[in-house]
Amino acid sequence: SLANRFPERRATALAFHGVGATISDTFTPLAAGAILVIYPWRTVLEFQIVPALGIAIVIWLALRGVRTGSRSASDGFSQVREIGRLARNPRFIALAAANGLMQMGRLVILTFLPIYIQEHLGYTPLGLGFYLTLLHGLGIVSQPLLGYLSDWLGRRAVLLPSFFMLGILYGLIVPAEPGFQLGLVITTIGVFFYTLTNITAAGVMDVAGVRIQASSFGLTSLVTQAIVLPTPILAGYLVGVYGIETAFFMSSAFLFLAAAVVMPLKL
Repeated sequence: SLANRFPERRATALAFHGVGATISDTFTPLAAGAILVIYPWRTVLEFQIVPALGIAIVIWLALRGVRTGSRSASDGFSQVREIGRLARNPRFIALAAANGLMQMGRLVILTFLPIYIQEHLGYTPLGLGFYLTLLHGLGIVSQPLLGYLSDWLGRRAVLLPSFFMLGILYGLIVPAEPGFQLGLVITTIGVFFYTLTNITAAGVMDVAGVRIQASSFGLTSLVTQAIVLPTPILAGYLVGVYGIETAFFMSSAFLFLAAAVVMPLKL
């Protein structure tokens, strides 16, 4: 809905949309870490149904009337043909692959960074919550800023250096000393961690037709899930054989590959 309403400022609109999630992602780990000091994790996990149902009702009310009118069968077949053409578009394939590689790196970080902080560095759940808060904090500012820059300068001008920078930062997690250094690295990772998802999504929607904006997002998610699916298993195996450091170097390699995919594109 946002992509169709703001076609000339697509990434900016998606970025501001993402700010809401980033604000909650920033404060929730710290709050959850504090709550886990008092309550068992099972109770905290079960309680999540309360805000989930509340937000579901809010979304249901907010989206009333967004989709109006009816569509004929011929319109449906036409949309299917558009989706088929999109799936064969080289720019879509490249962007979907780059997004998949980025998500692979991000999933490995989300899986093994908490293990590294708690089991290898010896932090409490509250300390872990603090570091995860740093992982999201700067995204509140960076999402609209990088979204605006990608609308102004182009998707590639933002994605390419961001992928390279994020790859370097993932590799710096291991040599960073616990405390200030590690906090600085994780905070800087937060500049790009969720922001780049909005920009790749906007890039895909640029390629897609107006009528299949949601379908293009769904198709990208399908490709991403197929690519990402075996990643935790592979990462877990390599960590078991070579150590926890392998996870972060693996994530770094995924981001450098994503940069290599984006480099030749004309977006």
